[in-house]
Amino acid sequence: MSDYDRCTTEYRELISGYIDGDLDAVDRERLLDHLTTCPDCRSTLESYRRIGGQLRSLSRAVPPPELRRAIYASTVNSNSRKVYFLSSRLGYSVAAIAAVALLFIVAAYLLINGYQRTIDPEVVASEPGNGMLWPLSRPIEITFNKEMDRESVESALSIVPASEKDRLSRDWDGNTLVLGQNQTLHSSSSYTILITTNAEDKWGKNLGSSFKLQFETSDSFALQTPEPLPTLSPTAEPTTTPSATPSKTPVPPPTATEESAAPPVIDPTEEPTQAPSGQPTEEPKRPAATSTPVPQPPAATSEPPDDVAPDPTATPIPPTPTEEPEPAPSPTATVRPTSTPAPTWTPRPIPSPTETEMPATSTATEPAPTATPDSIPVVGAFGNVYWGNELVLNRLGEPTASASTITGVELDFQHGAMFSRSDTNQTYVLESATGLWSVVPSSSDSANSEPAPEAETWIPGGSLGALWSTEPWIQSALGYALAPSGTVFDSRVQTFENGTMLMSSSGQVYVVYADTSGTWELYPDPGS
Repeated sequence: MSDYDRCTTEYRELISGYIDGDLDAVDRERLLDHLTTCPDCRSTLESYRRIGGQLRSLSRAVPPPELRRAIYASTVNSNSRKVYFLSSRLGYSVAAIAAVALLFIVAAYLLINGYQRTIDPEVVASEPGNGMLWPLSRPIEITFNKEMDRESVESALSIVPASEKDRLSRDWDGNTLVLGQNQTLHSSSSYTILITTNAEDKWGKNLGSSFKLQFETSDSFALQTPEPLPTLSPTAEPTTTPSATPSKTPVPPPTATEESAAPPVIDPTEEPTQAPSGQPTEEPKRPAATSTPVPQPPAATSEPPDDVAPDPTATPIPPTPTEEPEPAPSPTATVRPTSTPAPTWTPRPIPSPTETEMPATSTATEPAPTATPDSIPVVGAFGNVYWGNELVLNRLGEPTASASTITGVELDFQHGAMFSRSDTNQTYVLESATGLWSVVPSSSDSANSEPAPEAETWIPGGSLGALWSTEPWIQSALGYALAPSGTVFDSRVQTFENGTMLMSSSGQVYVVYADTSGTWELYPDPGS
């Protein structure tokens, strides 16, 4: 039998049984091994899942009233099916038993619902768990402890990468929310699932605390046992100063293997003097305090200090009265250069002056009024996130400007996103693995996209692709793109005392904090 015949007969039957959950362990393993090498069978599996999802989404058919009346007339209301009691005494006994049973049922229902009302809704389980390595073919499942208002849960849901919220299907199995039931996740990518406290149970009680799930997907379709991700110990910041001998080679940028180090932050108000160097796969080398020892000069060429007695065994040559002696090199003569200091490795980026600079006072005696939420409104999606999340409100502080419309360019990557804003000509680099962000000047060039080595990923094109291709540290931090080029759309932006809000093309809200943490988050719009 040819490979094509086996795919159309044997493996097609196995695919059908796999979807129905009827395969034993041996057949399941054999099918998944085959799917890793056969794109036709993977396509067949996806089409079967798609058909199943479409069937489940169909509305339930309701028979016409005429048909129901005809059925009732032939069955329930038929004289031949009437129940007769053998005696009135037996009839009274059956009625009493039925009444008592009904009373118990009603009491149990009220008791259970009363208990359900008293407990706080919470997430009790998820698949995968936090920090797991998850196979591409398995959906994401989040289980609650009670029946939820499904619409409010889906409104309180955000997904990183942001484009996945529109792509992944949302289904319910009892109290379990299933994401991507009939779809395949992106390979070798970082996912973050957030459900805010705006989610409610069916009685209107809010989720006790926000639920956050972070995991990574594998590059294998047939991974059976989810594996925990390796725990990387953060590298401590160096406390010693570099060597006195200045080095002209710039420090390479951080790589994906060093999660604790953040990329050097570029001030958007200054032109970059030198692009970060190094390959994405190289581990950055930091300056060592003892890498270059300072040699001690010979005693014969050094002039002894005034407070030290000369060595009687030495034979110094005294200078002539008409000739100045040349000073001998001294270990303390080398001065550390101050014009080009070594870059500071800190996760806190330098925000744009337009985001944090307070307006100048009009006169020396009359200070400018302090912006308050009453004078500068925060409305729409920004207002829903700002006023609906106390943590966001406290961290961002008060607004410094009203929201404005800009042209944004957004592109998701395996481990984060890039967001370019037209009003400041800046591009945000948002890392999902570390939760850190950086801002760099946008590129005026444009690159061509092409498929990347990993399936369904791209070497990005457009202006974001040009910036990505010239900055190895961005390649190392974000990985490959999940689309050929960025999405250009009308976005919204609003600045605050300690950060910025940006509207995503998926309707979610990026919250970029300019405090000492240097972190960012993606929030859903609960009013959408």
